[in-house]
Amino acid sequence: MHLFDRDISLIAQEPLRFAGTITDNWSVNGNPDGGYIMAMLGNAILQKSEKKKLVILTANFISRSCQGQAWLAIERIGSSRQFE
Repeated sequence: MHLFDRDISLIAQEPLRFAGTITDNWSVNGNPDGGYIMAMLGNAILQKSEKKKLVILTANFISRSCQGQAWLAIERIGSSRQFE
Protein backbone atom coordinates (compact mmCIF):
# COMPACT_ATOMS: atom_id res chain seq x y z
CA MET A 1 0.00 0.00 0.00
CA HIS A 2 1.31 3.45 -0.92
CA LEU A 3 2.09 5.82 1.96
CA PHE A 4 -0.63 8.26 0.85
CA ASP A 5 -3.26 5.49 0.71
CA ARG A 6 -2.28 4.42 4.20
CA ASP A 7 -2.42 7.99 5.49
CA ILE A 8 -5.96 8.60 4.18
CA SER A 9 -7.30 5.25 5.41
CA LEU A 10 -10.33 5.38 7.68
CA ILE A 11 -12.19 2.99 9.94
CA ALA A 12 -16.01 3.08 9.87
CA GLN A 13 -17.35 3.80 13.35
CA GLU A 14 -21.05 4.16 12.47
CA PRO A 15 -22.86 4.12 9.12
CA LEU A 16 -21.74 7.67 8.20
CA ARG A 17 -18.93 8.30 10.70
CA PHE A 18 -15.26 7.42 10.40
CA ALA A 19 -12.06 7.58 12.43
CA GLY A 20 -8.57 8.12 11.07
CA THR A 21 -5.24 9.70 11.88
CA ILE A 22 -3.93 12.94 10.40
CA THR A 23 -0.20 12.39 9.93
CA ASP A 24 2.62 14.89 9.45
CA ASN A 25 3.64 13.29 6.14
CA TRP A 26 1.55 15.79 4.15
CA SER A 27 2.16 19.00 6.07
CA VAL A 28 3.19 22.46 4.97
CA ASN A 29 5.01 24.49 7.63
CA GLY A 30 3.78 22.03 10.26
CA ASN A 31 0.12 22.23 9.20
CA PRO A 32 -1.65 19.34 7.43
CA ASP A 33 -2.24 20.24 3.78
CA GLY A 34 -5.86 21.00 2.85
CA GLY A 35 -5.72 18.65 -0.13
CA TYR A 36 -4.66 15.83 2.18
CA ILE A 37 -7.60 16.55 4.51
CA MET A 38 -9.93 16.61 1.49
CA ALA A 39 -8.52 13.25 0.35
CA MET A 40 -9.49 11.77 3.72
CA LEU A 41 -12.99 13.18 3.29
CA GLY A 42 -13.14 11.84 -0.27
CA ASN A 43 -12.16 8.41 1.01
CA ALA A 44 -15.06 8.49 3.48
CA ILE A 45 -17.48 9.53 0.73
CA LEU A 46 -16.32 6.80 -1.65
CA GLN A 47 -16.67 4.14 1.04
CA LYS A 48 -20.42 4.87 1.14
CA SER A 49 -21.03 5.78 -2.50
CA GLU A 50 -22.16 3.50 -5.30
CA LYS A 51 -20.07 5.61 -7.69
CA LYS A 52 -16.46 4.62 -8.37
CA LYS A 53 -15.01 8.14 -8.31
CA LEU A 54 -15.74 11.62 -7.05
CA VAL A 55 -16.78 14.15 -9.66
CA ILE A 56 -16.74 17.24 -7.42
CA LEU A 57 -15.47 17.88 -3.90
CA THR A 58 -15.43 21.36 -2.39
CA ALA A 59 -14.37 22.35 1.11
CA ASN A 60 -14.16 25.51 3.17
CA PHE A 61 -11.75 25.41 6.08
CA ILE A 62 -12.73 27.47 9.12
CA SER A 63 -9.61 26.70 11.15
CA ARG A 64 -6.29 24.90 10.88
CA SER A 65 -6.08 21.15 11.26
CA CYS A 66 -3.49 19.42 13.39
CA GLN A 67 -1.89 15.99 13.58
CA GLY A 68 -3.57 13.26 15.54
CA GLN A 69 -6.83 11.36 15.76
CA ALA A 70 -9.60 12.62 13.46
CA TRP A 71 -13.30 11.89 13.23
CA LEU A 72 -15.20 12.48 9.99
CA ALA A 73 -18.95 12.52 9.41
CA ILE A 74 -20.64 12.57 6.02
CA GLU A 75 -24.23 13.39 5.10
CA ARG A 76 -26.09 12.80 1.85
CA ILE A 77 -27.82 16.01 0.82
CA GLY A 78 -29.00 15.03 -2.67
CA SER A 79 -28.43 12.75 -5.64
CA SER A 80 -29.12 12.33 -9.35
CA ARG A 81 -28.14 9.86 -12.06
CA GLN A 82 -24.76 11.58 -12.43
CA PHE A 83 -24.18 12.61 -8.83
CA GLU A 84 -24.71 10.82 -5.57
